[in-house]
Amino acid sequence: MTNTKLPSFPEFTNLEAHHQSELTELIKSNHLYSDYNFVSLWSWDHQKQLQLCLLNGNLVIRFQDYLDPSDYFYSFIGTLNVDKTANTLLTHPKNEGHSQLKLIPQFVVENLEKPGDFIVEEDRDSFDYIVAIGDAVELKGHSESKRRALNKLMREHGHHLKIEELDIKNDTTVAMLVDLFHQWSEQAATSSEYKQNELNAIKKLLDNRHLIDTASLHVLGLYVDGKLNAFSINEILQNNFAMGHFKKALRDYKGIGVALDHYTAKSLAEKGISHLNHEQDLGIEGLRQSKLASNPVYFLKKYSIGLA
Repeated sequence: MTNTKLPSFPEFTNLEAHHQSELTELIKSNHLYSDYNFVSLWSWDHQKQLQLCLLNGNLVIRFQDYLDPSDYFYSFIGTLNVDKTANTLLTHPKNEGHSQLKLIPQFVVENLEKPGDFIVEEDRDSFDYIVAIGDAVELKGHSESKRRALNKLMREHGHHLKIEELDIKNDTTVAMLVDLFHQWSEQAATSSEYKQNELNAIKKLLDNRHLIDTASLHVLGLYVDGKLNAFSINEILQNNFAMGHFKKALRDYKGIGVALDHYTAKSLAEKGISHLNHEQDLGIEGLRQSKLASNPVYFLKKYSIGLA
């Protein structure tokens, strides 16, 4: 990792737009973990509580808990003095008695020199799902009922279906994306708290799109009879990977969600993308079933660390 303008622990700074290039540089060799992706951090930090610093050359983040924003936890990414870094974070008074570090990537855990000094546990709810784009194009792993729904959709509405890359610099496009989210929210059974949190995250990204570099974002829309019915927002990363940030599909047409997955994957494949990080499920059963149905080829594992 290289030196940046971030303060040294125990001093922290709030996440700002100008940190984009610094964070990208800091994690460039381990850029696939969703929790450390700048666009993800920026979007979900709509309450402006996330804080950053450096410790022993590693990036430390004070996260709000994803499901309980009133709580927080420390995490870090990097391979320098891992034991010392973990011990410092766990014992420092600034940690206010929190007994675990969370979202610690597997490669960080593997760099512990004395793992017996710590309690290291897998955090299944935080595993990132990695999907092969070729499988997603072919809908491998999708149930036969979903395939039939897609075929029926294409038979009945294929001639009215338009797939288009969208420009989020366009105010009209942004308004359509937010409006579709509101329509989806009325149809979905997901908890209202989670839906509001996700809406705030999307709005944070879209409303501040002029403050950050969005050139790597790939936004795809599916229209039926001229109306936007589904969209996905992904980010093109290095090494033929992409990060899946948001996707929403209305329930007006059965099969539209499967069509969104198919055409998003097809569009990414045309750009040379081989794998997509479908992010974690947070232990939410509906999200877990949806992400498992995407037929992941492997997981990016994350762990919690406590003192033994």
